[in-house]
Amino acid sequence: VPTMKLEKKMTIYILMLVLIVIGSMQFIFFKNASNILVSNRKNSLIGYSFLISREDKIIKDLAKKDYKNLTQLFESKWPKLLNLNSLTITDNEGNLIIYKSKDSSSTLDFKQREELKIALKNIQSEPFEYYTLDPKTNFLQVFVPILYQGKQVGMLGIEEYYNKNENLRNILFMELFIGTIIILIITFLLSIFLARNIKSQLFGYEPDEIAKFYSERQLIFDTISDEIITLDSTGKITKMNKIAKKNLQKSDEVILKKIHNEIIMSKTMISNREYRLSSGIVYISTLLISNTNDKFNILFIIKSGAKVKQLAKDITGVTQIINSMRATVHEFKNKIHVISGLLRLEEYEEAKKYVSSLKLEVDHENNEVENINDTTIKALLLTKINLAKEKQITLKVEEESNLMSNHKNIDSDDLIVIIGNLIENAIESFSHEKEGEKEIKTYFLEDSNKIYIEVSDNGDPITNIENIFKVGISSKGEGRGSGLALIKNIVSIYNGTINIKVKNNFKTFSIELIKEVL
Repeated sequence: VPTMKLEKKMTIYILMLVLIVIGSMQFIFFKNASNILVSNRKNSLIGYSFLISREDKIIKDLAKKDYKNLTQLFESKWPKLLNLNSLTITDNEGNLIIYKSKDSSSTLDFKQREELKIALKNIQSEPFEYYTLDPKTNFLQVFVPILYQGKQVGMLGIEEYYNKNENLRNILFMELFIGTIIILIITFLLSIFLARNIKSQLFGYEPDEIAKFYSERQLIFDTISDEIITLDSTGKITKMNKIAKKNLQKSDEVILKKIHNEIIMSKTMISNREYRLSSGIVYISTLLISNTNDKFNILFIIKSGAKVKQLAKDITGVTQIINSMRATVHEFKNKIHVISGLLRLEEYEEAKKYVSSLKLEVDHENNEVENINDTTIKALLLTKINLAKEKQITLKVEEESNLMSNHKNIDSDDLIVIIGNLIENAIESFSHEKEGEKEIKTYFLEDSNKIYIEVSDNGDPITNIENIFKVGISSKGEGRGSGLALIKNIVSIYNGTINIKVKNNFKTFSIELIKEVL
């Protein structure tokens, strides 16, 4: 049984083994003891028959053919012969003289009389002989000659019922019973000792638990997205996960062995050191995972350089800043081109008007983010407003919005990731075919206890709301879908909450982050 404890398993296994051994030994003993007992009973019965056949009075009466006197003699003797089942005396011609049986009504039939004559012939040819006429009846018969002055005058036959199995049963039962009790006790104690000894070597775990841990460890090991490789003290690769087996080339093994030798020489592990392998730029970290009797293994964790850089951009909000700045630069270039063109055409008044309109526009935008005192977030919002405008989307920051310059334990980079990804998703939710006004509304509120962030848009509805916070779930294409997953992770760090609601064609993401009391 898979869930059975080791002690129980050991008890059952050892008990089965011991019982098999005992059963085999008892079978051999039973067979030998049976043969010995039968032989002893035959010898005993022969001795018994010789005592009767050598009695003087019986011999003389039979020699004189005084059968009447002989019959009377056995009438008195028969009740004393308790162990015999029957007794027969014949003359030399095989005629039945005396027949006594426990069953007083029984008589010898023709077949039995013929068997007596056969026994008489056998005895006449040999000094004496005993045998069983029918083993199936369990009757042991012995025939001996009756001699008078050296000559045979007749034959004595005695019969005893003997069941060897019945005689041995009690002995065997007692031996098995006592032996089983002793073996059970010994087996139980031995199994506990062995089980505890084994468990101590397995750190107290059951074998099925060890198997489960191993399978779970193997599953985790193979599903890690980084390449995991172990090298022993000689630099030989001992283990790799699936992705490592897929990517590792012979040239990479040479580099890993070189790093391995450097670590042995310096006796120092490395952390996130950049190398070039066949798959490209990677970052390698190492760990010493065992060290016994000068034998050890070094674990290599190999991270893709592209993934590390992308992760760094995502978690610091650099991607959001770069994308926003790129849009701002693009818009700035367009405006410079317009002003440059007006000046070339010597349309100075028009140029002045255009510059004035730009100033008013910038002033309006600055007014929108006037109460956003975190300069990096203010810059992010201004560039996102311009990016949205390029795509003919109106991005508004509600007048009541405010953010402090210092957010206590909440990192500005985390706020950039949250706000930047929410606005980015809102902008990308507008399809080219969408008609009517495209709007994104943002609202921020910060006090001494929390920060509240709200982003709404009337873009395309969410089609897979249950899975939108999972990595890789996105409608933007392959390799996307990490933004909302990052948001969820950051919100959990600050014990916050995320809510999504849909009303009047607007979908709204509401996020609340809790500040720690300093």
